[in-house]
Amino acid sequence: MKRIIALSALGLLASMAVEAQESFTITGNVPGITPGYTVELVNRDAGTRDSWRKVEGKATDGGFTITGSVEMPTLCEIRIDSNSEGSMDRIIDVMVENLPIEISVAHVDSLAPSFFTGAGGLYQKRNVTVNAGEAQREYEQYFEAMFPYEEAAKQAHYNLYWDDKAKKTDEEEARLKKAYDKAGEALDSARTRFMNDYPAYHISAMQWQRVLGDPFVYTNEELDGIWSKVSANTSPARREALARVIEGARKHVRGQKYTDFSAVDPDGVEHKLSDYMGDGHYTMIDFWASWCGPCRAAIPHVRELHKKYGDRLAICAVSVDEEDAAWRKAMEQEKMDWTQLRVPREGFRDITRAYNFSGIPFMVLINPEGHIVFAGHDPVKVSAILSEALGE
Repeated sequence: MKRIIALSALGLLASMAVEAQESFTITGNVPGITPGYTVELVNRDAGTRDSWRKVEGKATDGGFTITGSVEMPTLCEIRIDSNSEGSMDRIIDVMVENLPIEISVAHVDSLAPSFFTGAGGLYQKRNVTVNAGEAQREYEQYFEAMFPYEEAAKQAHYNLYWDDKAKKTDEEEARLKKAYDKAGEALDSARTRFMNDYPAYHISAMQWQRVLGDPFVYTNEELDGIWSKVSANTSPARREALARVIEGARKHVRGQKYTDFSAVDPDGVEHKLSDYMGDGHYTMIDFWASWCGPCRAAIPHVRELHKKYGDRLAICAVSVDEEDAAWRKAMEQEKMDWTQLRVPREGFRDITRAYNFSGIPFMVLINPEGHIVFAGHDPVKVSAILSEALGE
Protein backbone atom coordinates (compact mmCIF):
# COMPACT_ATOMS: atom_id res chain seq x y z
CA MET A 1 0.00 0.00 0.00
CA LYS A 2 3.64 -6.71 1.30
CA ARG A 3 3.04 -10.23 1.93
CA ILE A 4 2.52 -12.67 -0.92
CA ILE A 5 -0.50 -14.95 -0.50
CA ALA A 6 -1.44 -17.69 -2.93
CA LEU A 7 -4.07 -16.38 -5.32
CA SER A 8 -6.16 -19.48 -4.83
CA ALA A 9 -6.33 -18.86 -1.07
CA LEU A 10 -7.31 -15.20 -0.72
CA GLY A 11 -8.43 -12.26 -2.82
CA LEU A 12 -9.41 -12.37 -6.45
CA LEU A 13 -9.63 -15.78 -8.08
CA ALA A 14 -9.34 -16.08 -11.81
CA SER A 15 -11.79 -18.99 -11.96
CA MET A 16 -14.01 -21.13 -9.78
CA ALA A 17 -12.31 -24.15 -8.21
CA VAL A 18 -15.58 -26.01 -7.79
CA GLU A 19 -19.04 -25.43 -9.14
CA ALA A 20 -20.54 -24.65 -5.73
CA GLN A 21 -17.96 -21.97 -4.89
CA GLU A 22 -19.36 -18.48 -4.36
CA SER A 23 -18.42 -16.21 -7.23
CA PHE A 24 -19.20 -13.03 -9.08
CA THR A 25 -20.01 -12.37 -12.72
CA ILE A 26 -19.59 -8.81 -13.94
CA THR A 27 -21.46 -8.01 -17.14
CA GLY A 28 -20.58 -4.75 -18.86
CA ASN A 29 -22.75 -3.01 -21.45
CA VAL A 30 -20.22 -0.58 -22.97
CA PRO A 31 -20.80 0.42 -26.61
CA GLY A 32 -17.57 0.93 -28.50
CA ILE A 33 -15.78 -2.11 -27.09
CA THR A 34 -14.77 -4.81 -29.57
CA PRO A 35 -13.23 -8.29 -29.08
CA GLY A 36 -9.81 -6.70 -29.71
CA TYR A 37 -10.00 -4.77 -26.46
CA THR A 38 -8.27 -5.88 -23.26
CA VAL A 39 -10.43 -5.94 -20.13
CA GLU A 40 -9.06 -6.74 -16.69
CA LEU A 41 -10.17 -6.43 -13.10
CA VAL A 42 -7.55 -5.07 -10.69
CA ASN A 43 -7.82 -5.35 -6.92
CA ARG A 44 -7.25 -1.81 -5.57
CA ASP A 45 -8.29 -2.62 -2.00
CA ALA A 46 -5.22 -2.07 0.17
CA GLY A 47 -7.15 -3.67 3.01
CA THR A 48 -6.92 -7.10 1.37
CA ARG A 49 -3.86 -9.29 1.15
CA ASP A 50 -4.28 -9.62 -2.60
CA SER A 51 -3.99 -5.97 -3.53
CA TRP A 52 -3.09 -5.36 -7.21
CA ARG A 53 -4.00 -8.89 -8.29
CA LYS A 54 -5.55 -8.98 -11.75
CA VAL A 55 -8.26 -11.06 -13.39
CA GLU A 56 -8.63 -11.04 -17.16
CA GLY A 57 -12.07 -10.49 -18.61
CA LYS A 58 -13.53 -11.26 -22.00
CA ALA A 59 -14.33 -8.40 -24.40
CA THR A 60 -17.23 -8.74 -26.80
CA ASP A 61 -18.88 -6.42 -29.29
CA GLY A 62 -20.28 -3.70 -27.03
CA GLY A 63 -19.38 -5.18 -23.69
CA PHE A 64 -17.42 -7.58 -21.51
CA THR A 65 -17.72 -10.27 -18.86
CA ILE A 66 -15.46 -11.01 -15.90
CA THR A 67 -15.85 -13.92 -13.51
CA GLY A 68 -14.10 -14.84 -10.27
CA SER A 69 -14.57 -14.60 -6.52
CA VAL A 70 -13.54 -12.41 -3.60
CA GLU A 71 -13.04 -13.22 0.07
CA MET A 72 -14.81 -9.99 1.09
CA PRO A 73 -16.46 -7.02 -0.64
CA THR A 74 -13.44 -5.57 -2.44
CA LEU A 75 -12.74 -2.25 -4.14
CA CYS A 76 -11.61 -3.00 -7.68
CA GLU A 77 -10.89 -1.16 -10.89
CA ILE A 78 -11.94 -2.41 -14.31
CA ARG A 79 -9.38 -1.37 -16.92
CA ILE A 80 -10.40 -1.25 -20.57
CA ASP A 81 -7.77 -0.77 -23.28
CA SER A 82 -8.31 -0.61 -27.04
CA ASN A 83 -4.65 -1.65 -27.59
CA SER A 84 -4.37 0.96 -30.31
CA GLU A 85 -1.26 3.12 -30.59
CA GLY A 86 -1.24 5.89 -28.00
CA SER A 87 -4.36 4.59 -26.27
CA MET A 88 -4.90 4.99 -22.54
CA ASP A 89 -6.79 2.67 -20.24
CA ARG A 90 -10.35 3.63 -19.38
CA ILE A 91 -11.41 2.77 -15.85
CA ILE A 92 -14.51 1.84 -13.86
CA ASP A 93 -14.46 1.69 -10.06
CA VAL A 94 -16.63 -1.00 -8.49
CA MET A 95 -17.09 -2.71 -5.13
CA VAL A 96 -17.06 -6.38 -6.07
CA GLU A 97 -19.08 -8.94 -4.11
CA ASN A 98 -19.84 -12.56 -4.91
CA LEU A 99 -23.04 -11.88 -6.82
CA PRO A 100 -24.13 -10.79 -10.32
CA ILE A 101 -22.97 -7.25 -11.14
CA GLU A 102 -24.23 -5.22 -14.09
CA ILE A 103 -22.42 -2.17 -15.44
CA SER A 104 -23.59 0.17 -18.18
CA VAL A 105 -22.27 3.34 -19.80
CA ALA A 106 -23.21 5.30 -22.92
CA HIS A 107 -19.89 4.68 -24.69
CA VAL A 108 -16.38 3.54 -23.81
CA ASP A 109 -15.06 7.02 -24.66
CA SER A 110 -17.18 8.52 -21.87
CA LEU A 111 -15.26 6.57 -19.22
CA ALA A 112 -12.59 8.25 -17.15
CA PRO A 113 -9.00 7.66 -18.28
CA SER A 114 -6.65 5.86 -15.93
CA PHE A 115 -4.61 9.06 -15.55
CA PHE A 116 -5.97 12.56 -15.63
CA THR A 117 -4.94 15.99 -14.39
CA GLY A 118 -7.45 18.40 -12.96
CA ALA A 119 -10.94 17.28 -11.97
CA GLY A 120 -12.42 16.31 -15.35
CA GLY A 121 -11.95 12.58 -14.81
CA LEU A 122 -13.98 12.73 -11.59
CA TYR A 123 -16.99 13.95 -13.57
CA GLN A 124 -16.51 11.15 -16.10
CA LYS A 125 -16.66 8.61 -13.28
CA ARG A 126 -20.26 9.70 -12.79
CA ASN A 127 -21.11 8.43 -16.28
CA VAL A 128 -21.18 4.82 -15.07
CA THR A 129 -24.21 2.98 -13.69
CA VAL A 130 -23.46 -0.05 -11.50
CA ASN A 131 -26.12 -2.47 -10.27
CA ALA A 132 -24.50 -4.51 -7.51
CA GLY A 133 -24.78 -5.15 -3.78
CA GLU A 134 -24.87 -3.12 -0.59
CA ALA A 135 -21.11 -2.49 -0.66
CA GLN A 136 -21.48 -0.69 -4.01
CA ARG A 137 -24.25 1.53 -2.65
CA GLU A 138 -22.02 2.39 0.31
CA TYR A 139 -19.17 3.21 -2.07
CA GLU A 140 -21.36 5.49 -4.18
CA GLN A 141 -22.44 7.35 -1.04
CA TYR A 142 -18.76 7.73 -0.12
CA PHE A 143 -17.82 8.89 -3.64
CA GLU A 144 -20.46 11.62 -3.65
CA ALA A 145 -19.58 12.74 -0.11
CA MET A 146 -15.91 13.06 -1.11
CA PHE A 147 -16.56 14.55 -4.55
CA PRO A 148 -16.27 18.28 -3.71
CA TYR A 149 -13.14 17.66 -1.67
CA GLU A 150 -11.59 15.43 -4.33
CA GLU A 151 -12.46 18.02 -6.96
CA ALA A 152 -10.79 20.82 -4.98
CA ALA A 153 -7.70 18.70 -4.27
CA LYS A 154 -7.36 17.63 -7.92
CA GLN A 155 -7.72 21.21 -9.13
CA ALA A 156 -5.20 22.49 -6.57
CA HIS A 157 -2.76 19.79 -7.69
CA TYR A 158 -3.25 20.82 -11.32
CA ASN A 159 -2.77 24.50 -10.53
CA LEU A 160 0.48 23.84 -8.68
CA TYR A 161 2.13 21.14 -10.77
CA TRP A 162 0.58 21.10 -14.25
CA ASP A 163 -0.66 24.57 -15.22
CA ASP A 164 2.38 26.09 -16.92
CA LYS A 165 0.64 28.63 -19.14
CA ALA A 166 2.58 31.36 -17.39
CA LYS A 167 5.80 31.25 -15.41
CA LYS A 168 4.95 31.34 -11.72
CA THR A 169 6.64 33.78 -9.39
CA ASP A 170 7.93 32.57 -6.03
CA GLU A 171 4.97 34.28 -4.37
CA GLU A 172 2.50 32.58 -6.71
CA GLU A 173 4.18 29.22 -6.15
CA ALA A 174 3.92 29.69 -2.39
CA ARG A 175 0.25 30.66 -2.66
CA LEU A 176 -0.56 27.64 -4.80
CA LYS A 177 1.35 25.34 -2.46
CA LYS A 178 -0.63 26.68 0.50
CA ALA A 179 -3.89 26.10 -1.40
CA TYR A 180 -2.76 22.59 -2.31
CA ASP A 181 -1.94 21.76 1.34
CA LYS A 182 -5.24 23.21 2.51
CA ALA A 183 -7.24 21.18 -0.04
CA GLY A 184 -5.40 18.01 0.96
CA GLU A 185 -6.11 18.62 4.64
CA ALA A 186 -9.79 19.23 3.89
CA LEU A 187 -9.98 15.97 1.94
CA ASP A 188 -8.31 14.03 4.75
CA SER A 189 -10.69 15.55 7.29
CA ALA A 190 -13.74 14.74 5.16
CA ARG A 191 -12.58 11.17 4.72
CA THR A 192 -12.04 10.78 8.46
CA ARG A 193 -15.51 12.19 9.19
CA PHE A 194 -17.09 9.70 6.81
CA MET A 195 -15.16 6.81 8.37
CA ASN A 196 -16.34 7.86 11.83
CA ASP A 197 -19.94 8.41 10.72
CA TYR A 198 -20.14 5.09 8.84
CA PRO A 199 -17.43 2.92 10.43
CA ALA A 200 -18.98 -0.42 9.48
CA TYR A 201 -19.29 0.38 5.76
CA HIS A 202 -17.00 -1.76 3.63
CA ILE A 203 -15.38 1.30 2.04
CA SER A 204 -14.80 2.76 5.53
CA ALA A 205 -13.33 -0.50 6.79
CA MET A 206 -10.93 -0.46 3.85
CA GLN A 207 -9.90 3.09 4.72
CA TRP A 208 -9.45 2.15 8.39
CA GLN A 209 -7.09 -0.63 7.38
CA ARG A 210 -5.10 1.87 5.34
CA VAL A 211 -4.68 4.49 8.07
CA LEU A 212 -4.12 1.96 10.84
CA GLY A 213 -0.94 0.94 9.05
CA ASP A 214 0.62 4.31 9.90
CA PRO A 215 2.65 4.11 13.11
CA PHE A 216 2.23 6.24 16.25
CA VAL A 217 -1.12 7.71 15.18
CA TYR A 218 -3.46 6.16 17.76
CA THR A 219 -3.31 5.34 21.45
CA ASN A 220 -4.45 1.94 22.77
CA GLU A 221 -7.66 3.54 24.01
CA GLU A 222 -8.36 5.01 20.59
CA LEU A 223 -7.72 1.64 18.96
CA ASP A 224 -10.25 0.09 21.35
CA GLY A 225 -12.77 2.71 20.26
CA ILE A 226 -12.11 2.07 16.57
CA TRP A 227 -12.59 -1.68 17.01
CA SER A 228 -15.90 -1.12 18.82
CA LYS A 229 -17.12 0.65 15.68
CA VAL A 230 -15.63 -1.34 12.82
CA SER A 231 -16.41 -4.76 14.33
CA ALA A 232 -20.00 -4.26 13.17
CA ASN A 233 -18.87 -4.84 9.56
CA THR A 234 -20.83 -7.70 8.01
CA SER A 235 -17.86 -9.51 6.44
CA PRO A 236 -16.10 -12.06 8.70
CA ALA A 237 -12.98 -11.85 6.50
CA ARG A 238 -12.91 -8.05 6.76
CA ARG A 239 -13.38 -8.16 10.54
CA GLU A 240 -10.54 -10.66 10.83
CA ALA A 241 -8.30 -8.46 8.68
CA LEU A 242 -9.20 -5.38 10.74
CA ALA A 243 -8.43 -7.23 13.96
CA ARG A 244 -4.99 -8.16 12.63
CA VAL A 245 -4.24 -4.58 11.63
CA ILE A 246 -5.37 -3.19 14.98
CA GLU A 247 -3.23 -5.68 16.88
CA GLY A 248 -0.29 -4.68 14.69
CA ALA A 249 -0.97 -1.00 15.40
CA ARG A 250 -0.70 -1.69 19.13
CA LYS A 251 3.02 -2.29 18.65
CA HIS A 252 3.52 1.36 17.63
CA VAL A 253 1.04 3.50 19.54
CA ARG A 254 1.21 7.24 19.96
CA GLY A 255 2.74 8.21 23.28
CA GLN A 256 5.11 5.28 23.65
CA LYS A 257 8.78 5.86 24.48
CA TYR A 258 11.21 6.43 21.64
CA THR A 259 13.72 3.74 20.65
CA ASP A 260 17.37 4.73 20.93
CA PHE A 261 19.80 4.05 18.07
CA SER A 262 23.31 4.95 16.93
CA ALA A 263 24.42 7.02 13.92
CA VAL A 264 27.60 8.81 12.84
CA ASP A 265 28.17 12.53 12.34
CA PRO A 266 30.10 14.07 9.40
CA ASP A 267 33.36 13.60 11.33
CA GLY A 268 32.72 9.88 11.66
CA VAL A 269 31.97 10.09 15.38
CA GLU A 270 29.22 7.78 16.62
CA HIS A 271 26.33 9.28 18.59
CA LYS A 272 23.13 7.97 20.09
CA LEU A 273 19.78 9.61 19.58
CA SER A 274 19.55 9.93 23.36
CA ASP A 275 22.51 12.33 23.22
CA TYR A 276 20.17 14.91 21.72
CA MET A 277 17.25 14.36 24.07
CA GLY A 278 16.77 16.69 27.00
CA ASP A 279 14.35 18.21 29.45
CA GLY A 280 12.37 21.14 28.20
CA HIS A 281 12.67 20.66 24.44
CA TYR A 282 11.11 18.55 21.73
CA THR A 283 13.22 16.40 19.41
CA MET A 284 12.46 15.71 15.75
CA ILE A 285 14.11 12.93 13.77
CA ASP A 286 14.03 13.58 10.02
CA PHE A 287 14.90 10.41 8.09
CA TRP A 288 15.95 11.42 4.57
CA ALA A 289 18.37 10.70 1.70
CA SER A 290 20.18 12.73 -0.95
CA TRP A 291 18.40 10.89 -3.78
CA CYS A 292 14.90 11.42 -2.34
CA GLY A 293 13.12 14.28 -4.12
CA PRO A 294 10.32 14.69 -1.54
CA CYS A 295 12.97 14.71 1.21
CA ARG A 296 14.83 17.56 -0.44
CA ALA A 297 11.54 19.40 -1.02
CA ALA A 298 10.74 19.13 2.70
CA ILE A 299 14.04 20.69 3.81
CA PRO A 300 12.80 24.32 3.55
CA HIS A 301 9.94 23.41 5.91
CA VAL A 302 12.40 21.82 8.33
CA ARG A 303 14.55 24.95 8.11
CA GLU A 304 11.54 27.06 9.07
CA LEU A 305 10.95 24.87 12.14
CA HIS A 306 14.60 25.16 13.12
CA LYS A 307 14.53 28.94 12.78
CA LYS A 308 11.19 29.32 14.54
CA TYR A 309 11.74 27.14 17.62
CA GLY A 310 15.48 27.30 18.11
CA ASP A 311 16.55 25.64 21.39
CA ARG A 312 13.01 24.43 22.04
CA LEU A 313 13.33 21.91 19.19
CA ALA A 314 16.35 19.69 18.58
CA ILE A 315 16.32 18.49 14.95
CA CYS A 316 18.33 15.41 13.99
CA ALA A 317 18.50 14.83 10.25
CA VAL A 318 19.31 11.14 9.84
CA SER A 319 20.44 10.19 6.35
CA VAL A 320 19.92 6.67 5.01
CA ASP A 321 22.34 7.25 2.12
CA GLU A 322 24.52 4.25 1.40
CA GLU A 323 27.23 6.44 -0.14
CA ASP A 324 29.03 8.82 2.18
CA ALA A 325 29.99 11.12 -0.72
CA ALA A 326 26.38 11.57 -1.84
CA TRP A 327 25.38 12.46 1.72
CA ARG A 328 28.14 15.06 2.04
CA LYS A 329 27.36 16.62 -1.32
CA ALA A 330 23.67 16.99 -0.42
CA MET A 331 24.51 18.53 2.96
CA GLU A 332 26.72 21.08 1.24
CA GLN A 333 24.04 21.91 -1.31
CA GLU A 334 21.23 22.23 1.22
CA LYS A 335 23.28 24.07 3.88
CA MET A 336 21.43 22.49 6.79
CA ASP A 337 22.70 24.04 10.01
CA TRP A 338 21.17 21.49 12.38
CA THR A 339 22.41 18.11 13.55
CA GLN A 340 23.38 15.83 10.67
CA LEU A 341 23.80 12.08 11.15
CA ARG A 342 23.97 9.04 8.88
CA VAL A 343 22.90 5.49 9.67
CA PRO A 344 25.34 2.76 8.62
CA ARG A 345 23.66 0.27 6.32
CA GLU A 346 23.99 -2.57 8.85
CA GLY A 347 21.94 -0.63 11.41
CA PHE A 348 19.18 0.60 9.13
CA ARG A 349 16.94 -2.48 9.31
CA ASP A 350 16.67 -2.33 13.11
CA ILE A 351 15.70 1.34 12.96
CA THR A 352 12.98 0.82 10.35
CA ARG A 353 11.53 -1.99 12.45
CA ALA A 354 11.61 0.12 15.60
CA TYR A 355 9.83 3.04 13.94
CA ASN A 356 7.82 0.99 11.41
CA PHE A 357 8.38 3.11 8.32
CA SER A 358 8.91 2.03 4.74
CA GLY A 359 9.34 5.36 2.97
CA ILE A 360 11.06 8.71 3.35
CA PRO A 361 10.90 11.50 4.28
CA PHE A 362 9.75 10.19 7.64
CA MET A 363 9.63 12.49 10.63
CA VAL A 364 9.27 11.48 14.27
CA LEU A 365 8.41 14.12 16.89
CA ILE A 366 9.31 13.30 20.50
CA ASN A 367 8.17 15.37 23.48
CA PRO A 368 10.45 16.43 26.35
CA GLU A 369 9.46 13.33 28.32
CA GLY A 370 10.67 11.05 25.50
CA HIS A 371 7.25 10.03 24.19
CA ILE A 372 6.43 9.93 20.47
CA VAL A 373 3.65 12.39 19.65
CA PHE A 374 3.79 12.24 15.84
CA ALA A 375 5.30 10.19 13.04
CA GLY A 376 4.72 10.77 9.35
CA HIS A 377 5.86 12.33 6.11
CA ASP A 378 4.49 15.86 6.41
CA PRO A 379 6.46 18.65 8.14
CA VAL A 380 3.34 20.83 8.05
CA LYS A 381 1.70 18.47 10.56
CA VAL A 382 4.79 18.67 12.77
CA SER A 383 4.47 22.44 12.65
CA ALA A 384 0.82 22.29 13.70
CA ILE A 385 1.61 20.10 16.72
CA LEU A 386 4.51 22.31 17.81
CA SER A 387 2.41 25.44 17.34
CA GLU A 388 -0.23 24.06 19.69
CA ALA A 389 2.32 22.82 22.22
CA LEU A 390 4.80 25.70 22.15
CA GLY A 391 2.81 28.57 20.70
CA GLU A 392 3.60 30.70 17.68
